[in-house]
Amino acid sequence: ARGTVAGVYADTGIFYSTDPDTVFRSWQDNLPSGYPVQMVNNRGETITPVVHQDTVVVVHDHLGQSTIFALDAKTGNQAWAFTVGGRIDSSPTWYRGRLLFGSADGAVYCLDAKEGLLAWRFQAAPSLSHVVSYGQLESLWPVHGTVLVNEGKAIVICGRTPYLDGGLAIYELNVADGKILRKKTIDMTGTAFPKDPPQGFLPDILVQKEGRVYSRYTEILLNRSEIDYVKIKHR
Repeated sequence: ARGTVAGVYADTGIFYSTDPDTVFRSWQDNLPSGYPVQMVNNRGETITPVVHQDTVVVVHDHLGQSTIFALDAKTGNQAWAFTVGGRIDSSPTWYRGRLLFGSADGAVYCLDAKEGLLAWRFQAAPSLSHVVSYGQLESLWPVHGTVLVNEGKAIVICGRTPYLDGGLAIYELNVADGKILRKKTIDMTGTAFPKDPPQGFLPDILVQKEGRVYSRYTEILLNRSEIDYVKIKHR
C-alpha cells in the first residue's frame, strides 16, 4: 500500500508495518500459528513480502508446510490463508488479481488474490515420488516459489538436476486455467556427470530482461515453435 513498509521479525514471528514518513510502527501482527515466521529459504535468502495496493502477502513455513497469509496493509487483519504440502522458497507472483507460486511438493498453484480461493493447481512433477531434503520431505521435482509470468503465460521449471530422476521439465502454462501450452524435458539421466557441471542446467528462479528469460547461466528460448535453451557465457 502507498505509504506502507512491511516487514517481519523472523526470530519472533511478529509481522509489522511502518509509516515511512514517521518511522513509527502502525501495526504488528503475530501470525496465528505460534511459531516463528520462516522468511529465509534453505539457501539463506530472504522471502520478501508481496505488497499490492492494500494487501500484504507473507509466506509462513513450519515443518515443510507453507502457508500464505494475506493481511490488510492498513490494519494487519488477516484476509485469508492458504496452506500447501511443501515449502515455498521464494515470494509468490501477483498477476492481474491472481497469486501464482510453486512449491517443493512439485506443484504450481494459482489463487484468487482477493479471496484466497484456489483457481487451479498444476502437478508439474511427473510422479508423487519424494525425497528427504534439508530434513523435510519434498518432491523429487520441486518448483521454485516465484513464477515468471509473461503476457498471460506462466513459465516454470521443475526438478533438481538434468542428470537424475528423469531430469528437468520446463513448462509454459496458461495463467487463465493452468493448462500446458508448451513443455520441454531436459533428461540426461544415465549420462556421466561432468567434472565441471554447466551451472545453467541447474534450476533457479527465472528472470526476464529485455524480453529474454534466464535461469542462472541458461537462456530459455521461448520465441521458437518449441521451447529450447542455450548456455550463455559468464565471467
